[in-house]
Amino acid sequence: MADLSGAPVQLIRVDPDGSFHVEEAAVKKLEKIKGKIAVVAVAGLYRTGKSFLLNLLVNKQTATATANVNTGFAVGGTINACTKGIWMWGEPFVLDNGTSVIFLDTEGIGSVDREQTHDTRLFALALLLGSYFVYNSRGVIDGNAIEDLSLVVNLSKHIQTSSASGHGQSSSALHEYFPSFLWVVRDFTLQLQDQGKEITSKQYLENALKPQGGFSADVAGRDQIRMLLSDFFRERDCVTLVRPVEDEAQLRNLPNIPYGDLRGEFRSKFEAMKTRLFDKAAPKSLYGKALNGAMFTNLAKSYVEALNSGK
Repeated sequence: MADLSGAPVQLIRVDPDGSFHVEEAAVKKLEKIKGKIAVVAVAGLYRTGKSFLLNLLVNKQTATATANVNTGFAVGGTINACTKGIWMWGEPFVLDNGTSVIFLDTEGIGSVDREQTHDTRLFALALLLGSYFVYNSRGVIDGNAIEDLSLVVNLSKHIQTSSASGHGQSSSALHEYFPSFLWVVRDFTLQLQDQGKEITSKQYLENALKPQGGFSADVAGRDQIRMLLSDFFRERDCVTLVRPVEDEAQLRNLPNIPYGDLRGEFRSKFEAMKTRLFDKAAPKSLYGKALNGAMFTNLAKSYVEALNSGK
């Protein structure tokens, strides 16, 4: 497998008026990929450590245990969102089977300086571009996190039917367009148990997606969301990660902490997640046909055009 030398380049730029653009520098890099391409897109709430996680993935392929992760995707330590638009790692990671894996870092949703409409459109674009979608959240899988995903599901359904098929489809058919799904729960402190018995992180996700039942509008609404998520993301999994460091000052300085100094439990779970991710990274496809770099850029442009046209 090839190393991941290189640097991040912007794939999707967002103009002040809210319109999206596919950046030519990224297009040129993607068009060099002649074989199959797998796309790992990472998204989630802002300030939850998405970019830090991606930097571990792209730098740890060749880094030593004492190397730090101070290069790569932009990582901030304030309350403002750091990543703007969608960025990709400039060089693909080539698997033994010849598939080229690219990584996408998506601007976090919920930033104080962005509107919800912007969040949802950009999040949806990352969802539709990915062949493996990583949703990064912090704490627990709760109703709010599920509702954040529901907005994207509804918009993504609209984008897909507008830019690809040109007509509506049932939810049961639309799942074919959605990527494999991995929910990464960061800073997880709970015991993985259900009624006193140990469960896996995947079972934890499945339990969170089970209908709760009830008569209130809120309960009914969330149950509908759970049903949609289960229907669209049929290939799904979950990983829980403890806090990478104990000290608050270190937490604010994570990009400069050597990998070997991160908590052992975090590193072991991360390494297992990394192995799982590369094992599951299937080529991006459309209508059953695997895409190469040039075909992927055309797909990205079609989605951007649909979003900009307001369809």
